Amino acid sequence: MTKYFEILSPADRRDLYTFMKLIDGQVDKGLEEHRRLSPRQGEIAVGAAHFDPWLRAAVTQAYLSGLRAGKTPNDARDGAIEYGHLCVAKHNAKRPKDINWQRWEDSGKAVAENLHRDTPKPKEPTT
Repeated sequence: MTKYFEILSPADRRDLYTFMKLIDGQVDKGLEEHRRLSPRQGEIAVGAAHFDPWLRAAVTQAYLSGLRAGKTPNDARDGAIEYGHLCVAKHNAKRPKDINWQRWEDSGKAVAENLHRDTPKPKEPTT
């Protein structure tokens, strides 16, 4: 099976790799923010503010993993959205009655959609 990046021209492939490197940095920043907001050892979280940056990082990582695996941007987006749904469902199941803990099931969808929109598209041939 041909991978998406294999069918790109060298210039388009370089643009895609540059974008992938950029969003890899976004994952690191999101995880750093998650650690900063997470409760310390022995503390109990009030609300789930620490979950939001983690979810953004997780969905971004899922999208990036899809691209690295050679999936098209559409397939990478769909996989990232599905992974976001799984993460939110697992998170919400921990405290089902706590309204400050619950997150909307499509919380990560906008992240995946924005990444998909920002992914460099192959340029039209100029000849």
